Amino acid sequence: MENKENEVPSVKALSALPKTITYEEAIEYTTVGKFHYILLFFCCMGLLAAVAELIGISVIIYAAQCDLKFSMQEKSLLAMSAALGTIFSLHITGFICDTWGRIKTLKVTLILNICSSLLSAFSINTWMLIGLRFLAGIFSTGCQCCVFSFLGEFLPDVSRRRHMTILATMVPVSILFINLMAFLILPLKLTDYIASFSPWRALLLVNNIPSIIALVGFLFLPESPKFLLAQGLYVEALDILRSIFTKNTGKPKDSYPNGLIMLHEKATGLNNTKGFGEAVKLMGKQTLQLFHKKRILQTMNMSIIDLIVCIIGAGFTMWLPTVLSSFNDPSSEFLTVCDSIGLSKNHSSDICSNPNGLETSHFKTLVFIAMILIFCFLISSVAVGFMGRKIILVFWFSAGAISALIVYYTTDPIIKIVALTLVSQVGKLSGIVSGIAADFYPTNINAMGICFVNMMSRIGIMIGGNIAGRLFLNHCEITFFSYSGILFVVVLMTMMMPKEKVSKKVEEESVVKFEKIEIERF
Repeated sequence: MENKENEVPSVKALSALPKTITYEEAIEYTTVGKFHYILLFFCCMGLLAAVAELIGISVIIYAAQCDLKFSMQEKSLLAMSAALGTIFSLHITGFICDTWGRIKTLKVTLILNICSSLLSAFSINTWMLIGLRFLAGIFSTGCQCCVFSFLGEFLPDVSRRRHMTILATMVPVSILFINLMAFLILPLKLTDYIASFSPWRALLLVNNIPSIIALVGFLFLPESPKFLLAQGLYVEALDILRSIFTKNTGKPKDSYPNGLIMLHEKATGLNNTKGFGEAVKLMGKQTLQLFHKKRILQTMNMSIIDLIVCIIGAGFTMWLPTVLSSFNDPSSEFLTVCDSIGLSKNHSSDICSNPNGLETSHFKTLVFIAMILIFCFLISSVAVGFMGRKIILVFWFSAGAISALIVYYTTDPIIKIVALTLVSQVGKLSGIVSGIAADFYPTNINAMGICFVNMMSRIGIMIGGNIAGRLFLNHCEITFFSYSGILFVVVLMTMMMPKEKVSKKVEEESVVKFEKIEIERF
């Protein structure tokens, strides 16, 4: 007996369908349900894992310095290793994601990332740790950019913004995860049970839990139907859409409309290229599309915004433990932040000489700060449905600019913590910028566009991480005034970001009507 889901729809059923439907209408018909919530969870785990690779190194440096005794040069290289890896590979990963497949790229890069990260926990010297963290940074790029394209292409416009904002919440969640694990694991005396196995090695192993969870999920998730349609794989894309429809609604697959779909663009697959030379030409061709006259201004605008906010926010976050540690002196309780930093410079101590082990109390404050950031992002995910992401970004960038001035003037301990939190949060907003980029770029260059914008943010992390410490310690007052002024400029730039909804006229011009697919093929 022929399988019911492969039966040819009746003429009556076909007559009820519109002559053509857009991909947006096709994905809307699947509704938003169980499949999308599972998809969102595993994409969140993937992004959490990728961000943890970048920010977790600051905790590892703090914990491993007494064990590996690295020099200042080695310390700087270790701090930059993961970020250098992402800068080296982001653009290439975006190209592979756009031409080879979203889910394939996610699975392969995650497997390689887990292997590199696990091996780094058993490093016998500093240079081995630096090399393996560099490799972990290279392979973390799959989850840094592909998850935005992957998640967005499964969602209708009505819920895409909210889901993408929730995905961006994983940036502060990763901060909470890293610092909470550090607070729980670093005080443990593991060397009493396993010789030479210091707590920071256990922390590196535990930090792979989100990566492993994400990999398990991606092994069972399908390819993006929009990517398949762009590759001309209509039958496969329709089968996935019908499967999502069934999982979300409980209705049989043959209840889903099939046969007539319009697509915004066509794409060239990596499998269709012959040799390395053609692949490089294709990569160059697709890169140029990012700077097409219709896109160049927005590409540069989003990239510069990401660069600036990561120089300020991410660089500041890397030095936040040092700033918070300056508050430990009782005499600095009612001093300004800059006065506290100046006081701590004259009372520096060697943390490795502490007989009670590493000081971990500041991780509690960082956990508290991360919880505030998560709360702010969750509010944003609710408000984004009626305010839009641009307004959300303008609000939080403005809050960061005002807070930078407050940090300079206030002496109240609570206000200092809150203001420092709001300054550091601007770097976490790069995930929302990536969400806007995911909506702006077409399918054939979507991941490359996101990766290019993300690459600028990683450069910002490197620059910020290297200059922030010197600025705070030597030019604290000027630093916060400069941060405030620059963030107000970023607010103006944010107002010029792409519109979040494509007008009907533009959409009609961009849609290419493909020939009707014969019903027998389904």
